[in-house]
Amino acid sequence: MYTINGSPVTFNITAFEALCQEENITWWRSSLNSLRKLLQRKVPATSAEIEVEIGKIPVDKRKKYKDALRYVTFCWPNMIDAASLNVVADGKLSDRMTFKEYYGTMDPATDFVDLQYGISDARKLPPYMLDAGRVRFADDFNNSSHLGTGLAFGRQWNGTGVLGATRSDVRSMFRKGNTGERQNLGIGADTRQIYANSMLGSRYSPELSLAASSKTVRLDAHKSLAQMRKQHAKDADKHHLLHAQFVKSVRRACKGGIAMVASHPAYVTVEAKVHFVLDGLGDLGAMARKDTLDNERTYVAITSSELAFCCRYWDDPEFPLSDVVKFYVNGNRVQPPWEADYTLADASGKDVYSNQEAWLRYRLFRKHLSSHKPFPKMTGSTDLDEFTD
Repeated sequence: MYTINGSPVTFNITAFEALCQEENITWWRSSLNSLRKLLQRKVPATSAEIEVEIGKIPVDKRKKYKDALRYVTFCWPNMIDAASLNVVADGKLSDRMTFKEYYGTMDPATDFVDLQYGISDARKLPPYMLDAGRVRFADDFNNSSHLGTGLAFGRQWNGTGVLGATRSDVRSMFRKGNTGERQNLGIGADTRQIYANSMLGSRYSPELSLAASSKTVRLDAHKSLAQMRKQHAKDADKHHLLHAQFVKSVRRACKGGIAMVASHPAYVTVEAKVHFVLDGLGDLGAMARKDTLDNERTYVAITSSELAFCCRYWDDPEFPLSDVVKFYVNGNRVQPPWEADYTLADASGKDVYSNQEAWLRYRLFRKHLSSHKPFPKMTGSTDLDEFTD
């Protein structure tokens, strides 16, 4: 039976209707009314019937009601044929190369090295500890460009900060970044410039998040509005929105880092890779659904967005991430979660469950939206003069 974190996933028509009501729906004239009637039918609808009904809904309405359609796709029973699951006892790939062995294949003469992804606690585990100078994270690029530190937005991760950040301010701070080898975390000037210019020329440019509405970024803020009110007695709602926009920009930049390795000529030439650590993530089905984190946190983990990005572009016709991204559990390379169903113990002894069905449901949900965007190709300039302003 389909579960998330060990709990069976069930569908509730009241929950579906509540998600629709968030958009002030009027059922008798709504394009979702036929779907609603199908979901209420005494004889349970088949997945094929549901897909046909969703296909009748205009694309703009599907986007408007995407939370409700996400709920149906992830919660309706038997949306995925059990026969399509690749259940394996061991998710490890046959080559058996470890994380450290793959890192050892990098060209030592280049600064365009492989990137490592995954939660910070997992990257500190023994199988992922490497010699100095060979480790590079998306965090390093973000922090050396005043983004991960929050400085470009006048924010800090703890929720404190000032108001008034403009698109020009964010862009300028991000472009200039820190100076010096120490502040740049070992990243050379030309390498950081490629990153900054790539981001600024893409749909992931950090200043673009300032145009995002409170609804668009409602699951990005690392602090609730109630917490923000304790930190900012005045204009707490404005601080909350700006903080969420700041985190949204970091979320986008992390996806951009993967795109940079996959598409920028400087990285493609040296066949750079992205090494994604799955340790510490538990049931990856929660990542596919983009569930909010526990402990009263109301935001979606950035790692969820990174994994979803890999899933969406895994078989991209121009820049297939299947050629670039490698996944690991306990230092061993494993199959991507959308291609196999397995459970493995990570380096801390806790289980990582790929939950392939959840990822197949994620792909189905994305198909329903009909909003697939072209791969965000990165072509940042290496003209040093661009950093003089």
